[in-house]
Amino acid sequence: MTYKIIFPLALILLFYGCGTIGNKGGHSSSIEISESGKTAKPSVSALDKNGERTVLKARGTEPFWGLEITEDMIRFTSLVNGFEKYHTPAVDLVRAADANVKMYIATTESGTIKIQVVQATCTNAMSGKESGYQVRVEIKRGTDINFTVFEGCGEYIVDYRLNDLWVLEEMEGKAIAKEDFGNEVPNMEIHVDQKIFMGHAGCNRMNGKIFSEDRILRFTDIATTRMMCVTGNQEEMFLKNLRASTHFEIGNNRLSLSNADGGTLIFKKVD
Repeated sequence: MTYKIIFPLALILLFYGCGTIGNKGGHSSSIEISESGKTAKPSVSALDKNGERTVLKARGTEPFWGLEITEDMIRFTSLVNGFEKYHTPAVDLVRAADANVKMYIATTESGTIKIQVVQATCTNAMSGKESGYQVRVEIKRGTDINFTVFEGCGEYIVDYRLNDLWVLEEMEGKAIAKEDFGNEVPNMEIHVDQKIFMGHAGCNRMNGKIFSEDRILRFTDIATTRMMCVTGNQEEMFLKNLRASTHFEIGNNRLSLSNADGGTLIFKKVD
């Protein structure tokens, strides 16, 4: 099926993205357009108008469509007749055998939406801008026989609450004392917009990058200075846990990091 849509230049700029659409059959219905299709830059203020934290944003062209996943909702909008708005409560992501592939599948009385997110370079067909993820959205409404497919580019939005100065308070279930490190208690300052961090590991200074997908958080490319550390300094244990961390939780001015082996780090926010 070929869609012929006439729209002003303003809408082109509003729904920019990359990708194509393939309609595998279905019927149309009248649904209102949502404002959630508006473009928002990933930043430390990654909150939508309802105060929700945005997890993922994606866009596509030919025709134009937009996707926003928050902690509470999945919001899809497009300029295709019958698919102007498709909203559903958020669901947890499912990781495929290939760690680079994530899926969100939500089924309600109004139909089913399947979202596949692949970690791979994706180029905006209009601007040439590159994104880190290829996104495929399949929607089958209640009266449809087959799914309608939309393809485009997207990015995970780093949790804005990470953007702060954090001081280590607990490691592997034990409270931290300055004597455990001899020089300075480990601390780090995270810059969400640049996806980097810097700070002190307890003996040496450190810096590196952060990688975030939904509730996943990893500290990568960690580099440190090479100062001599006093005997008994627990810097190596700290760095081992930091490198292994994969999940995070934020609450009560605390940042909790954990890994598959049960190692934990708890930081306190410092104003």
